[in-house]
Amino acid sequence: ENCVQPTDMVARVGTAQFAVLLSNLPDLKQAEYKADFLRKVLKSPFKLNGSVVSSNTYIGIVNSTIGYDQ
Repeated sequence: ENCVQPTDMVARVGTAQFAVLLSNLPDLKQAEYKADFLRKVLKSPFKLNGSVVSSNTYIGIVNSTIGYDQ
């Protein structure tokens, strides 16, 4: 919850696959920084339903200049 901004959108696109649409990024370096941050957060062990788990994360970045409607 603390990894994305209120203007960002997180969507489940598969069983264990998610898309994160980031808005208001000034440049591609900010997208790379956010991807690295998300990877580190998800790699760190966390509690889920009483168990401690961690996750492998594969992240691809696509840049769009046309925008989207929320």
